[in-house]
Amino acid sequence: GGAGRALAKYTAQQRAERLVLVNRTFDKVAELAEELKPFYAGDDKLEGPHDRCTPLAFDVNRIAEELGSCDLLVNTTSVGLKLTDPELLPAHAIPPHLLVYDSIYRPARTRLLQNAEGRGARISNGLSMLLYSGAAAFSIWTGQSAPVDAMRTKLYGDAQALS
Repeated sequence: GGAGRALAKYTAQQRAERLVLVNRTFDKVAELAEELKPFYAGDDKLEGPHDRCTPLAFDVNRIAEELGSCDLLVNTTSVGLKLTDPELLPAHAIPPHLLVYDSIYRPARTRLLQNAEGRGARISNGLSMLLYSGAAAFSIWTGQSAPVDAMRTKLYGDAQALS
């Protein structure tokens, strides 16, 4: 989706040492990986057994394998919005050294975040993304700087009340 694509492009532009892209449809993620290749061309920053930008079809075992050598896991799917959604990744697939970010902010702790936290990983939900996208929209629409501190106070207060 759009958030995942934007995050992948930004991460590549910032010269992340390695980027693993996952999608249920391999052709989509392979196309994105191809689009990001120029950001890694001629850059010998990382040597080793892994490609700098790796596309994967969604397969829990392959993802678990890759997560062993990653620092950050980001979910930009809608899986987790509903309590009846299937489990995105089982707890055993999430190493404790990760930071796991779920772009979903309600519920505040999706099953992915609960599984990650249970494994000892650090977690964060999508409230920060909501805050800063709202701040950007405010600035675009009004031509003024957004009152980020006031927005944060209100947003996090409301989120706690809704949890």
